[in-house]
Amino acid sequence: MVEVSYHVKRWLKDTYGEKCCQCGWAERNLNTGLIPLHLDHIDGNWRNNRPENLRLLCPNCHALTATYGAQNRGNGRPFIVQKKAVAGDLGAA
Repeated sequence: MVEVSYHVKRWLKDTYGEKCCQCGWAERNLNTGLIPLHLDHIDGNWRNNRPENLRLLCPNCHALTATYGAQNRGNGRPFIVQKKAVAGDLGAA
């Protein structure tokens, strides 16, 4: 798994604030004082850590995305999908 750098995380917080980019939720955890936000990869590619592909979401909004928890697995980059299809055709012959 590719780790997102501290600088990118700091940029996200400075740019969007410490709140959900979708609904604006910003409740602090009473024990830690932190706002539990998830880092969402908009295109679903966990390796794509370009700032324009990242956003902060609350756990609720993140769970409702089409790419949450690798739900988009198998619908990835066209080259890989094509490669898997060709491999499947060779196995059926």
